[in-house]
Amino acid sequence: MYPAAGSVAFKLIRTVLTAAVLIGLLLLVVWGALALTGLPFVPLLMKFVVPYLWIVGLVYLLLWILVYLSYRDYRWAANLCQAKESFDLGRYKKAVNFATVALAYKGRCGLSYYLRSKAYENIDSDSLPKADLDMAFSLGIDPGKFDF
Repeated sequence: MYPAAGSVAFKLIRTVLTAAVLIGLLLLVVWGALALTGLPFVPLLMKFVVPYLWIVGLVYLLLWILVYLSYRDYRWAANLCQAKESFDLGRYKKAVNFATVALAYKGRCGLSYYLRSKAYENIDSDSLPKADLDMAFSLGIDPGKFDF
């Protein structure tokens, strides 16, 4: 299976920004070494280079924030898939556990509540399936679209 074009572009952008940050750090080290030698053109040179280094550094920071947020979405989807697989295999307590962990990553998702409520029903829990099912309905989940 080939990676999606978006993921390839994202990895390319991440690689280019990482290289830019590393080159910027190298330039700062070189500037520090040159500043210690006392050459007169170094402050003038850095006057023009430093703003670009700040911009690249901020974009790099933003990139890693986006990586963190996409990782959280990935963990949510992975835990939800594990919950569905456990539910299909009849391991309802594991399904409840995985759905609960998925809720920790993305708490306002009706699908996690719906899956957990269906697993609770098979465990014969009294009050929890109804509360989770109500929460799933309030978040817009239509049970007719799922094959539980």
